[in-house]
Amino acid sequence: MKNKGSKDANAQCTLVTISYKDFGHKLLPSWTEPFKSTFSSSRYEVVHISVVEGFFFRLLKRPITSSQKQGTPSDQWDRTLTYFDENVEELADFRDALRMHNTLTGYVFLLDGLGRVRFVGSGKAAEEDVGKL
Repeated sequence: MKNKGSKDANAQCTLVTISYKDFGHKLLPSWTEPFKSTFSSSRYEVVHISVVEGFFFRLLKRPITSSQKQGTPSDQWDRTLTYFDENVEELADFRDALRMHNTLTGYVFLLDGLGRVRFVGSGKAAEEDVGKL
């Protein structure tokens, strides 16, 4: 999500987090918390995407989304997406395009005001990684 009215690459950035499993989701605050504490809230957005793979989990969509909603602070609900897909090949192409080969970890993508990827990270953030972000 970027500020649609802006053509300034420095205007607003978006930190997109993607996780496939709960373990990866739990690693993401090591990226998002230092990021939020460093920048003014008017200069960024954080968007969370949780990908749930497989037909079986699609059948459990309602209980899964309810559980995720309970574990997500209410101020983040409008910036949190849970994506269900049973097409394994399509998701493999998506993961390959973004180089997300390990579904057990979490990924972060920093987008500038024009939607260009400026930084990619995964796993638990080290201090050096956070500094680069």
